[in-house]
Amino acid sequence: MIFRFFLILLSFFYFGHADIIVQKDTEKLENFSIEYFYDDSRELSIEDIEKIEFTEKVPSQFAFGYKKGNSWFKLKIKNKSQFKEFILYLNEPFFEEVNLFESQKNSWIKRSSGLSINLNNRDIYDINPLFFINIEPKSTKTFYIQTYAKFAQFGEFQLLNKKALIVQKRLINTSLYTLFLGALIFIIIFNMFLYITIKDVIYLYYVSYIFFFAIFIFAFSGLDIYLGLLPWHYELHLSIPLLITFLILFSIRFLEIKKYLFYTYRLLITIILIYTILTILALIQFNPWYQMITALASVTYVILLYVSLKTWIMGNTKAKYYLVAMTIYTFTIAIMSFMINGWLENNDITRYAFLVGSFIEIVLFSLILANRFNDIQNEKIIIQNELLGIKEENELFLEQEVTMRTNEISTLLKDKELLLKEVFHRVKNNFQIVISMLSLEMNKYKKEEHQKSFLELINRIKSMSMVHQFLYDSDKLSHIQSEEYLLKIIEEVKKVYEKRAINIVTNIDSYILKVNDAMVLGVIANEVLNNSIKHHNQSVCNISLDLKKIEHSICLIIKDDGIGFIPKKENKTSGLGLKLIEQFSRKLNSSKVSFFSNKGTIFELTYFIK
Repeated sequence: MIFRFFLILLSFFYFGHADIIVQKDTEKLENFSIEYFYDDSRELSIEDIEKIEFTEKVPSQFAFGYKKGNSWFKLKIKNKSQFKEFILYLNEPFFEEVNLFESQKNSWIKRSSGLSINLNNRDIYDINPLFFINIEPKSTKTFYIQTYAKFAQFGEFQLLNKKALIVQKRLINTSLYTLFLGALIFIIIFNMFLYITIKDVIYLYYVSYIFFFAIFIFAFSGLDIYLGLLPWHYELHLSIPLLITFLILFSIRFLEIKKYLFYTYRLLITIILIYTILTILALIQFNPWYQMITALASVTYVILLYVSLKTWIMGNTKAKYYLVAMTIYTFTIAIMSFMINGWLENNDITRYAFLVGSFIEIVLFSLILANRFNDIQNEKIIIQNELLGIKEENELFLEQEVTMRTNEISTLLKDKELLLKEVFHRVKNNFQIVISMLSLEMNKYKKEEHQKSFLELINRIKSMSMVHQFLYDSDKLSHIQSEEYLLKIIEEVKKVYEKRAINIVTNIDSYILKVNDAMVLGVIANEVLNNSIKHHNQSVCNISLDLKKIEHSICLIIKDDGIGFIPKKENKTSGLGLKLIEQFSRKLNSSKVSFFSNKGTIFELTYFIK
């Protein structure tokens, strides 16, 4: 209060008197003194005001801080120029009410401007309050201006004698703010590209911070009014708590506050919650909650400065760059805050310094994040190179290991094949010994029926021996071709019955047989062929053998033109041949065996392959 009283006293001596004098060559009049009265009740009318003696004088570029009442200004203008038409201009757009009172014929004429008045209903289509006034040359006229604002009351009165000056001023201000917003949009796009590239949430926090800061500048400059957003002017100013929230989140991640200062981290999270509550309350009633938001903002900036300094001291080298940017920003914000609250005089430096400071801060943060992106990319390259080296080493190791294991397995397989071939050879030799013994035994019997029984048994054993002989002669035990294998079986069967006229027609699909399936299939085919030839009573024995692969099943069909299949009676057991076929078929997966007569005997075997 003492500081403010000193400013008022100084201005009184500086300006000397409250009359505003328009000289002959004056085009724009500024930096003059105005008589001032504050109506805390907001109930005094112009008739009441004109009776009051204004004892306080303030500069035309004023700053009163937050006031709930009406501010009244008394302008006594002496026109010493040849002009009579002037424009009274207030350079801030955020006043809710700006009313000009002019005395005409013993009555007061009121003209209004401010946020409560649509642009189309103002004297001049401009976001700032403007009034046309007439003062005859070499005469004096008194005007009263009443203002009210939900924001802090600060601004500047100017008196102009040309409309062109207002248009020029509007174009300059609009262009500067447009360039500023354009730069922010460019920074948003740049950092969104970085976020999309490396998916680091810090870039998303920073983009959100700039986005809401751009909204605040958009509303603070009054550009929103030009775009028809006047009904939401106050709501747009609530971008302040949102931009500070994302600034806090950005700072937490960049400065690693949770790592270095855990309790301060919890304090900042609490401040975010407080901002959320205050924003909701401000949406319901703008003041005093908006004032509390701006007050808390000052505290938040101080905390962030402290945190950046503290984390730098604790070893976070990146914090020093943050500290520089935040110091510039906080200093300029403090200057504007002191001006808004009336602690500093309102001038171009205190009014617009924060724009320069905030832009420097945003650019510095963008450079810091760009460098962070570069560091991350370099780390990725290093890690990729390391991984590539490890991968190459692993691939070489695996290649050597695979080669070694392959050689071992190949050797084991060869050994296994040799062993199996030896087993097949020995089994075949054992079969030959058994056949020889049976032949010797058969020769002891003179009766034909006894010799026939021995001969059938010898033929069955020969068929089994042929399977093992084929497996022994095969190059690869794991690759037994169905066609080659069955043709070999047929050839051996014909050798047994070389004195008989036998005609065997084959239709065999070629595919790879498993060893176990091949052995079973060979025994069954051999047994059926032997039975067909043995029980055939014609001069020529005609047989057909078909082997078909249908999807996941194998079907073996053997037909002859003999006497047909005569099933055994229920009270008698089946012959040895049928029992062998039944026993061996069970070794195949889901097998089905059937015999039936149709102009001879038809044998069908079906089984599934995995």
